[in-house]
Amino acid sequence: MTQRFVKLAFIRFRLNRDPIWWKRRLLPRRRRLIRQPQAALAFSTATTKTSSSATAVTNSIVTAAGSLLVAYCGQGANNTSTVTMTDSGGVNVWSQTASGYSSANSSSRCSMNFVANAGAVTTVTSTWSGSLSTTVSMCVYEITGAATSSPEDSSVNSSNNVSEQTATSGALTTTNANDILLFGVRLGTSNSSWNTSSGYTSPTGSTDVRIAIEYQIVSTTQSGVTVTRTWTGNATHAEVFAAFKQAPAAAAAVGTTARTLTGAGM
Repeated sequence: MTQRFVKLAFIRFRLNRDPIWWKRRLLPRRRRLIRQPQAALAFSTATTKTSSSATAVTNSIVTAAGSLLVAYCGQGANNTSTVTMTDSGGVNVWSQTASGYSSANSSSRCSMNFVANAGAVTTVTSTWSGSLSTTVSMCVYEITGAATSSPEDSSVNSSNNVSEQTATSGALTTTNANDILLFGVRLGTSNSSWNTSSGYTSPTGSTDVRIAIEYQIVSTTQSGVTVTRTWTGNATHAEVFAAFKQAPAAAAAVGTTARTLTGAGM
């Protein structure tokens, strides 16, 4: 009996017992996508520091690999110097928010910078060009659960060259529902205390006498939203208000192996 005859006899036997057997053998399995739960956005840690008669400031902060790092920094010498961000990891590439630099006057400049999916660090440094000798400040946040690429959703700047005790952000509109909103404020003179805006959180390590960041996590897109923060002691001020996106849910394909009719499967 030839091998071909044996195969045909086997197929006839299986079809007699199970008429749809050939469909299960010849058709590929359907692919089934399993949507993994999204990692929730969360604040992890923050550190803030102000240095006098300096051109750079270094903050100590111990972070885990894969986090989103956001730094809000400022100086009080001019509105033309540019900032360079570095860290102890040595491989992270920092970006500035799309809103760019924010200045209250010709003697101040601020910038919000970030790095997604960052390598672990123990320090972050902001260095201003021009070898300045002025007051420089920086607040650094570590955030978990953020998008690992292109994390910025939207950003806007605001400022006022009037000495006062309140700052209102620009109007922020987002395209992503699950975001963390960060409001960074830098003052022209030192203050004695910060008040936390309604609905926001000001965690330990997020404020000092010149600079601060507060945050809010949202689950719906924002349209023209603003935030107002107050402090004690009159000062000029410059702000950046930015939204960063939550990491999307990952999809895994299951059952992708095709079924084929072969002698080995008999």
